[in-house]
Amino acid sequence: MHLRLDKVALFTASTMIFAAIALAKPFDADFTVTKVSGNVTIQAPDAAIGDARVGKAYPYGSKIKTARRSSAVLTLSDGNSVRISAKTSVIVNEESKTFKRILLETGVVDLLMDNMDKGSKVDVEMAAAICGIVGTHLHAKASEEKKVDAAQISITQGEGYIKGAYFEIPKFKGTMNISSTKDGRYTRIRNLKGEHNLVILHPENAREINFSEGNLAKIYVRISEDKKRLEITVLVYDSDEPNAKIKETITFSIVRSTTKPPTHDPSGSHEDFELGEEETSTSSSSIPSTTPPDKN
Repeated sequence: MHLRLDKVALFTASTMIFAAIALAKPFDADFTVTKVSGNVTIQAPDAAIGDARVGKAYPYGSKIKTARRSSAVLTLSDGNSVRISAKTSVIVNEESKTFKRILLETGVVDLLMDNMDKGSKVDVEMAAAICGIVGTHLHAKASEEKKVDAAQISITQGEGYIKGAYFEIPKFKGTMNISSTKDGRYTRIRNLKGEHNLVILHPENAREINFSEGNLAKIYVRISEDKKRLEITVLVYDSDEPNAKIKETITFSIVRSTTKPPTHDPSGSHEDFELGEEETSTSSSSIPSTTPPDKN
């Protein structure tokens, strides 16, 4: 069984117990490189970069990079591994003995969690979203183009969740594309496969929306005129086709954090484009008002 990640998206792989599994395994103290193909380098914390060596255990916090036509497999414990595809950069972190985090900077990873101990989890964190999985098959792809970070997340067995700063997709099983501008002012979520519920994380009253296959959601964020609050507008369309109808509109605001200001001020212009698309606007009018325009 195989497990194919506001701003960052994260996948959590938690345990499901199957009758075919006699004894789940806790994570080892270090991870081990069990397979290398082509040019794969690894850099442990406070160490120089070197070639990854099959059979060697490495400490958490190590960074692994694969070149073109290269790949690697890391084993976290017996029956639980991470497959790293070509042209991928990851950091394997440890939050606790039962919680490991894969920071996927770019490229593709597959989590093969066939035998996780109960209560253990593995996250895949990317720049475009936070997601978590309960099951064994997770595929995560992270990419970057222009001013946009993008993620594609697939679960084919078991189920999981996807979570951002203002939304969550619980009981996720299928395929989702998420793209977000680097300043966090705009996020686009496309449901490529599966029937889901999209939960908008209103601070006082979370709103659950049916998010069917083919649906599209856009989340806009801007700073209020008094600079004290963030104004969030969520548009959910019945498809990603041009001129698709808006099926839901939600607006709310939250107190703006003063401890961690955004890298870029989101009160400026918004660029409504997706990975691989040209920018359609650079004016502030592209940020919807309280009543957004009825166009996709």
